[in-house]
Amino acid sequence: MTVLHFPPMENNLKKMRKKAGLTQAQLAEKIDVSQRYIATLESGKQNLNLKRVKQLAEVLDCTEAEVLGYEVSGSPVPVISWVSAGMFLECSSISGFKQQSDDTILFDGPANGKFALIVQGNSMNTKAPEGSIIIVDTLDNDLIDGKLYVFSTPNTHETTFKQFKNEPARLVPLSTDVDYKPMYNSSQNDGTEWHVVGRVIEIRHLL
Repeated sequence: MTVLHFPPMENNLKKMRKKAGLTQAQLAEKIDVSQRYIATLESGKQNLNLKRVKQLAEVLDCTEAEVLGYEVSGSPVPVISWVSAGMFLECSSISGFKQQSDDTILFDGPANGKFALIVQGNSMNTKAPEGSIIIVDTLDNDLIDGKLYVFSTPNTHETTFKQFKNEPARLVPLSTDVDYKPMYNSSQNDGTEWHVVGRVIEIRHLL
């Protein structure tokens, strides 16, 4: 798993700690570190990593963005699972829309019909490297040439993330690996039948 490290900065930890009514020693005890470590975090002399930010947010009953001092805006979109950027592979939580995790990301717009997926595989790595997060809009499923979509096979839980191209209709990889080939529907060249789940409206890269 990729861990993001934030450079030393003047964060919002001291303000959120005081808002929660905790001393440095009390906060340190709750996350099993020293008081000195909390002091270095509050002063910006110590790096914050994503795991520590998440832990602090839980203890202080606030958002990760508030710990870092960022403005919180947008609608929460659930990160429900992963999606294959390659062959069709099973991903049950996309099909059922029930197995949602507690993880969310903020989207600048209404959250209706949207969810997020973590990309696995490199067949789309020129647009979304492995580990990227894509936001999918299930209310936007009219196929447009050149747009990106998540597709599923009927009556199964298999999905894939690809670009759609028309004439003939096909799912196109956007990869630095030339071994990936377009996928055709079953009506063409005995391919796999696929249906659109929703259009990919945003891609977020992990740095």
